[in-house]
Amino acid sequence: VELASDEIFAFPFIIMTGEGRFSLSEKDRNQLQAYLKGGGFLLASAGCSNRKWATSFKAVMADLYPEQEMQKLDIDHPLFHTLVDIDRIVASKGSQVGAVYGMNLDDRLAVVFSPLGLNDTANAGGGCCCCGGNEVRNSKQINANIVAYALTH
Repeated sequence: VELASDEIFAFPFIIMTGEGRFSLSEKDRNQLQAYLKGGGFLLASAGCSNRKWATSFKAVMADLYPEQEMQKLDIDHPLFHTLVDIDRIVASKGSQVGAVYGMNLDDRLAVVFSPLGLNDTANAGGGCCCCGGNEVRNSKQINANIVAYALTH
């Protein structure tokens, strides 16, 4: 669904991902703010842990919500214990520790962001480009928890 489309309001949970720099049009920004204000939940993850995309996403969120800041979610946050108990975020390259960030709006977690890819490239099959990004190894469990948390809170 296009962000600018009114169809977005039919979904309680949306995902943004991608690679490379991006920006949102004024209509996209307004639509995203209305969606989140109306109770929607956004999961954003940089495809293949793309730094340029992650930087762009953080800039968009800072522009939309200058008074808010995404905060690193502590591993004790209920999100990490909704379906599966997760005690750490395992990155595919041991040199970087994974982290998940959240933004509260109207006293609820409305945005979850990972600069490391929450996709499962190891099991993508022969068509995966295998970019070598530092993906999150336990992404399936983390994603399951995020969806369950978003739909129950």
